[in-house]
Amino acid sequence: MHSGLYRRLAASTLKKNARTYLPYLLSACGTVAVFYILAYLALDSGSGTTGLVMQLGAIVVGIFALIFLFYTNSFLIKRRKKELGLYGILGMEKRHIFRMMAYETLYCFLISVVSGLAVGLLFSKGVQLLFLHILQMPVQWGFAFSPSAALVTVLLFAGIFFLTLLSNLRQVHISQPIELLRGSQVGEREPRANWPLAILGVVLLAAGYALAQFVNNPLWAFILFFLAVILVILGTYALFTSTSIAALKLLRRNKAYYYQTKHFISVSGMIYRMKQNAAGLASICILSTMVLVMVSTTTSLYAGMNEMFSWYTRDFRVRAYTDSESGGYTPSAPSRLILSQQGYAPLDEQVYSSLSFATVRDGEGGFTFVPQDDANAMEASVDDVMQFTMLTLADYNLLVNNAYELAQGEVLLAAARGTDDFDQPELRVFGLEFDVAANVAAPDIYAADYMGTELYYLIVPDAHTFWQIANLEIQFYGNNATYVENIYAFNVDAGASVDEQAALRTDLLAQGSVSVTCTALVKQDAQEFYGSFFFLGIFLGLLFLMATAMIIYYKQISEGYDDRARFELMQKVGMTAEEIRSAVRSQVLTVFFFPLVMAGVHIVFAFKMIAMLMSLLQLTNTTLFALTTVVCFFAFAAVYALIYAITARSYYRIVS
Repeated sequence: MHSGLYRRLAASTLKKNARTYLPYLLSACGTVAVFYILAYLALDSGSGTTGLVMQLGAIVVGIFALIFLFYTNSFLIKRRKKELGLYGILGMEKRHIFRMMAYETLYCFLISVVSGLAVGLLFSKGVQLLFLHILQMPVQWGFAFSPSAALVTVLLFAGIFFLTLLSNLRQVHISQPIELLRGSQVGEREPRANWPLAILGVVLLAAGYALAQFVNNPLWAFILFFLAVILVILGTYALFTSTSIAALKLLRRNKAYYYQTKHFISVSGMIYRMKQNAAGLASICILSTMVLVMVSTTTSLYAGMNEMFSWYTRDFRVRAYTDSESGGYTPSAPSRLILSQQGYAPLDEQVYSSLSFATVRDGEGGFTFVPQDDANAMEASVDDVMQFTMLTLADYNLLVNNAYELAQGEVLLAAARGTDDFDQPELRVFGLEFDVAANVAAPDIYAADYMGTELYYLIVPDAHTFWQIANLEIQFYGNNATYVENIYAFNVDAGASVDEQAALRTDLLAQGSVSVTCTALVKQDAQEFYGSFFFLGIFLGLLFLMATAMIIYYKQISEGYDDRARFELMQKVGMTAEEIRSAVRSQVLTVFFFPLVMAGVHIVFAFKMIAMLMSLLQLTNTTLFALTTVVCFFAFAAVYALIYAITARSYYRIVS
């Protein structure tokens, strides 16, 4: 046979099956475009944080593309089996069919990659400008094409399409023409309710939920998060596969429900295909959960940045550690000299010494000191951890511009933002007992290291008491002890650029034995880190949403073709168009919204653990995270309902 015939047959196949191939090609085109854009941004961003995040995103999209295109290809080959079997019956040898299928795959590859690269090239600059805007970085004008990103994209998708071709050829090779001819019409036997699998699913899901609910320490949450995710995924598949069949059979036993026309048709049809149905529904549920988690977490992190920055109360913070009661190195005077030499006049200066240490609530209204390497410290709930920052009364009065007085044996306590006033009349610190004279206002000093924990400022009468406690802290904690910090904090002129402040930080570090925190650089790094993840979360969220829509679409289209003969027969025996529409609505509603409801349940149980993970990334505003999650869920549900409307209409057109 001439090769031109294979090309014409392949082109004719794509045209005749446009209803099923067009969504496949559009989704492949979109995936190619997304991968190219991320690869372009990764190569353009270099080896910094943004480059690494974009590389991570490109890897995720590459893995996703392999799974997604294989999954959607399985629907296409199922629809093609009858046609391929007919070619065999009419005399085409398998090697001829193989060549035709190779051309089909080549055409799909060329259409997807060429159009995807065109779309990616068209939108890459706009996406890059949006990306730079999110990161608040200088805009780079000019159109750019990345040959390296394009080459990686072509090679990746050439490999994926080649693997799908091998999979399709294998199915044709192991089947006889008559099997292919009937392949798309092969149904499922009525499955039995698998109670052991249902019990296993409940156990796995309960175990995943329990891990998410009972872990109280952010570090343990980080360690156990992926285990909980795996348990929930396995439990979801097991439950959808087993429980859905049992539920449908229970509905069939309910005669009042089952023998309504719309329910009779939908329930009886779904029972026989539920094994395949359940896997698809579970996949939709897991993808929906991924979209919700990804978008809500990255959006919350990005939106919560400004709250994190509010804990940085000065532009610069110069600190030197000391364990000497004589005072050690004091950075204020040398820093002022450097500022003067560089032409800066420090504003809103703060000079003080502090010591920070942690305690754990003992459950009896008090607290205990636990060494950082103690097992109890790891087991402690984040809600039970209390942080103390100790100041002398003289430093505190200067910081708050007041004139408090204390007698020996008395202390003042100041609760930081988000912490309740200390409610105990007495305080024991490393064996020393003090009376709490009053709860006072917290000083406006740097506290970003202690976001998410209860923070109290402990104000002691004098330097002697201060160093007495400091020495006891060293004895108690040993090698894990914290040390006294001599701190000089100040603001600079608002007109100083980030680069100028970075240069000043370098000059301040040159005095040696100090660490320097520059708030402008912290903001820049945070903007880069959180902005990159926000951008990637939205980008991948949209990609996974598209995948969810395509899986739902192909699932319903495939079932529509399977159900068409059944509905035609029912119309011949008197079933009306309205009854068909009602039955379709009942079936599609069941198929659609059960995964959405389960995704919502997953989010509710996972919320506590995810919130703890967010605290490790400095997001401690649980209310913001909860509100963002709720908004994302309802926005996703609205898009989900739109997909439902489109799919139900397509399904109805096929079966009617």
